[in-house]
Amino acid sequence: MIPHSGPGRFAARPVPVSRLTLQRVRRARGDDPGVIPGDWHVAELDDAGTPVRLAAAPADLTRILRELPARRTRPDQPSDLTAP
Repeated sequence: MIPHSGPGRFAARPVPVSRLTLQRVRRARGDDPGVIPGDWHVAELDDAGTPVRLAAAPADLTRILRELPARRTRPDQPSDLTAP
């Protein structure tokens, strides 16, 4: 997350899927930012040496993570996570 002006607001930037490697998935915990609901899960990814955390409801996170390998191999799909 990149802090953005205003309370509880964050910005994002495109990340090429080809650079991401999933390290692990865990439940949200006390040291995560307060804006992450306690029942969400957090995917810890590596972006070419930079740690990246992606938080979402468990079912949503599962769908997102299933798409990562598919986006790497399908040339007709946008290759970054911010694409629709």
